[in-house]
Amino acid sequence: MASAYEANLEPTEKLLPRLFERLAQQEGELVVEDAKTLPKRSDNWCGEKLESLLKGYLALYRVSVGKADSSGLQSGRVAGYFALVNGDYRRLDCQSLGLVPPSPGPPPHPMSAILRVGGNVMAARNIKKVAPVYPREARAAGISGTVRLHAIIGKDGGIQALEFFSGPPALKEAALDAVRQWKYQVTFLEGNPIEVDTTIDVLFTINQ
Repeated sequence: MASAYEANLEPTEKLLPRLFERLAQQEGELVVEDAKTLPKRSDNWCGEKLESLLKGYLALYRVSVGKADSSGLQSGRVAGYFALVNGDYRRLDCQSLGLVPPSPGPPPHPMSAILRVGGNVMAARNIKKVAPVYPREARAAGISGTVRLHAIIGKDGGIQALEFFSGPPALKEAALDAVRQWKYQVTFLEGNPIEVDTTIDVLFTINQ
């Protein structure tokens, strides 16, 4: 992990001030959670993967800006995972470290707390779609393609959790910023609203 961390150190250092500036503009509180206490959910795969690799040698925290209660973060934006190393905090990004989410398992039981739904199905249920702002540097460099995101859609149809899955890194933040504003029809299971685990594809073309 050290070589991958070093290779991405310079772009990460440039990203962090912009990231926290955007987070500061959002309403909510700073939420710092011990990664060991986070629930076992698909939207926390990065924290679980880092925990398994660190093997308890380092304290690992998830930092977010959002709304929280005694059980932890309820809604908001995750700034990343931070480990305390020799008195300094270091941000660990799974994608930069070459770590990927686990392969999807079998369909969940009908009574599961989160329902997994295919991206094409959920695309048809989108009721508010904000187009991404094409990054000027990426357009100038001729960078295009599809950014795939892993999302948890809340019981109210809003984006509850969102993580980068694959695609051109230069287009990552633009896709995340746009999709966080999307809204979907509420999904019901046996008459009750339920959270949905899905993927979202955001297409960037130079002529858009």
